[in-house]
Amino acid sequence: LYDLPDLKCWPAGTGYALADWLRTRGHEPVFFTAEENAERRRGLD
Repeated sequence: LYDLPDLKCWPAGTGYALADWLRTRGHEPVFFTAEENAERRRGLD
């Protein structure tokens, strides 16, 4: 599917759970920037 270092976390709800899970696997999570998150949300409409 995806390599863990390639995942980006969204800054809400389960995105924080994903970040915690990544840390338990030895990866420092990367979060969507505010701009990236706004673009992602526009795509959901």
